[in-house]
Amino acid sequence: MRRFAEGFAGDIPITQGFVLFTALLMQTAIIMVPLSRVLPYRANRAANILAAAFHTLFVVWSLVGGPVNWFYVMFVAVEAATTLFIVGYAWKWPAPRAEPAMTARAEQYETAR
Repeated sequence: MRRFAEGFAGDIPITQGFVLFTALLMQTAIIMVPLSRVLPYRANRAANILAAAFHTLFVVWSLVGGPVNWFYVMFVAVEAATTLFIVGYAWKWPAPRAEPAMTARAEQYETAR
């Protein structure tokens, strides 16, 4: 805690850039929830792959340098496994196909208006 009070996270100085980068990491996790619901297929797939890869690289990088606590290694392992799962899952997403019944229903709705 003394080192943190002196402005260091491990051996890394806590600068405005460091805080901005970590805030970006947290915000991407938050924004991916609504984006996953509203983005079209291709953009959604790309956003999930990029965000999860970014998270994986950052959490693994955070283990480099300085002494590491075992509880933190466990958190990194779980987060890295989860984000790698997201990358793999999004990579294999099949393209959506139009359902004939839904398309016909939508056309009926449009002509009724």
